[in-house]
Amino acid sequence: KFMFGQPLSVIDIFGIFLASTFLKYKNVDPQKITLESQAEIIKSAGVPFPIYTAIITKKDPVFQWFEFNPYEVGSDYLKGYIPSWALGRKFKEGESVNEAPSQSLGYILGICGSAMSASAKEAFDVVSAEIGFKPLKKVLDSVIKGLKIEAKRFFPAKVNNFTMGMLDSPRRTQKILALVDAGIDTNVPLLPLFRKGRNVDVIIIFDASDTLKTGQAVELEKAIKMVKDKGGKLPEINLEGITEKPCSVFFDEKDPDVPTVIYFPMVKNKSYSDAFD
Repeated sequence: KFMFGQPLSVIDIFGIFLASTFLKYKNVDPQKITLESQAEIIKSAGVPFPIYTAIITKKDPVFQWFEFNPYEVGSDYLKGYIPSWALGRKFKEGESVNEAPSQSLGYILGICGSAMSASAKEAFDVVSAEIGFKPLKKVLDSVIKGLKIEAKRFFPAKVNNFTMGMLDSPRRTQKILALVDAGIDTNVPLLPLFRKGRNVDVIIIFDASDTLKTGQAVELEKAIKMVKDKGGKLPEINLEGITEKPCSVFFDEKDPDVPTVIYFPMVKNKSYSDAFD
C-alpha cells in the first residue's frame, strides 16, 4: 500500500489480525483473500449475498453510508460505485490512474468493525448512556469540549477518493475518504437493502445491540427512521414491548411491495426453555 501511495492506518493492522483469525481456508494465504473472490462463491445463489457497510466520516448533518459487496463498492451519496477490486486506487475524474492491487478482505472487515475509530464525541455519547451520575456526565462533557477533541477520530481507515474531480460528487475536492464502523450510526443496517433495484421481499433482523438492556429497541427505531427518511417502504412496526418477545413479524396486507420484517432481539425464549441460554 505504501508503494502505491495509499494511506495507512491502524485499521490495516487490525485487518491483518482479523484475516489471520477468521479467514483460514485450506492452503490459501488469508492476507490474499479479497472481497471480489467471494463472487465465485455466490454466483450460484447457494449462499447469502454479502453486503458490508461503513460510513463516511461526518461532514454533513447526517452520516453517509458506504457499501462493499463482491462486485462493487461505493455510495449513493457519492453518486458513484467502482468494481470492488479497484478500491484504494487513485482516480481522476472517474478514471483509474494506477493499477494498485486489490485490498484484502481482512482490511474490509477491519473497516466495517472499526468501532474504535469513533470520534471522541461519538464515543462519549455511547459511554454516557451507561453513566447514571449526571454530574460526572457534565464533567466529562466539559473536558472533551475543553480539549477541543470532539471531532477527533482515533483510528479511521483511509482510502483514496475514487470520486475525486467528479462534478456530481459532494466530496470531489477531497483526496482521501475516511471510513468508520457503520454501527456508530445504527447497529441495524437496513439502509443498504433499500438501494434502488434490490426489491427485497423479507428482512430478517437479528438484534444483539447493547441498548436492548434498557428494554427498548433503540437501534431498530433509528434504522426505521433512516429508511423512511430516504423514502423506503416498511410495514407499520409496533416497538411497544418488542424487545421482550423472542420474535415479532410485521407485514402490510395492502401493499405487496412492502417487505415483511421479522425481528429477533437477543432475549431468552422462555416458552422454549427456562434453562437454555
